[in-house]
Amino acid sequence: MKLFISVRVKTGNREAQFGTLIRVLKRYEIYRGNGYSLNIHKVTDLDLIKFEEFLRIEHTFFDQDGNCIKYAKIYKTYPEMRTPKARGTNGVHYILKRLRTFYNWAVNTGRTTNNPFTKYHLPTCVYGTPFFITIEERNKLFNFDFSDDPQLAIQRDIFVFQSCIGIRSGDLYRLTDDNVVGDSIEYIPSKTADECGKTVSVPLISQAKIILNRYADKKCKTLLPFISIQHYNKAIKIMLQKAEISRIVTVINPITRKDEQHPIYEVATSYMARRNFIGNLYKEVKDANLIGSMTGHADGSKAFSRYRAIDADIKKSVISYLE
Repeated sequence: MKLFISVRVKTGNREAQFGTLIRVLKRYEIYRGNGYSLNIHKVTDLDLIKFEEFLRIEHTFFDQDGNCIKYAKIYKTYPEMRTPKARGTNGVHYILKRLRTFYNWAVNTGRTTNNPFTKYHLPTCVYGTPFFITIEERNKLFNFDFSDDPQLAIQRDIFVFQSCIGIRSGDLYRLTDDNVVGDSIEYIPSKTADECGKTVSVPLISQAKIILNRYADKKCKTLLPFISIQHYNKAIKIMLQKAEISRIVTVINPITRKDEQHPIYEVATSYMARRNFIGNLYKEVKDANLIGSMTGHADGSKAFSRYRAIDADIKKSVISYLE
């Protein structure tokens, strides 16, 4: 798997995700006990079923204070910086999907003839109605006075900028001044770089240009002064709350899969910035392929539908054609 990462996985967030996969597989080996070892040629669909079970219960090995109360040997051998949290079905799906990607590569490159995923079906993801901040809310955030917290003001600028260009966080963090081409941001999305390598070009609106000008004299090599994604996500929640952007939204609890209502600032993350871009544009343009060309989605992408909402305004504009 380390070889696979070195030849097929781009550096950054995706590399970290596969590194996490390696560690959780090592923990799973110890959990099985009795000298159990994962062998690429011998893993079966039954192994995957038991691995899925492990992913769902790993958080129960710790108490509420993060103290290990079961299988302490696992975490002494392969310690994690963060205590494993309860994983929902979607989270389990993406971990196993990465493992499947590795196995497809191993089979296609002749490193094994065994593929346990031919008899194993990934757990099905469930997505709620996508939520995002409106253009009015984005403008309110952009104009809010964060002079009492200059660092939060910087992260506000980054979040607004990301909302203006619809880029994935992993690609955002790789941007440099070289990606500013004329009045546009141009980059090749890392997620599809190996598949098509198409350049995405997004024209810059006035807010995005103002933000870039604010950091024209920055000392960092990246386009904007980024912090870790974990701290960025925390800052997004804080900035929206301080700016009183607290509209109630309905989300699906990833663990229970039941509907819940929360102020939008409680459930906002950097991932929402991409939805801000797509959702607001789709309300005006309703052309998935046009918007997808600025977000790195392929024509007809099924994933695109997870970002946009068919809201009341869209329904009214469509139904008006029956008048």
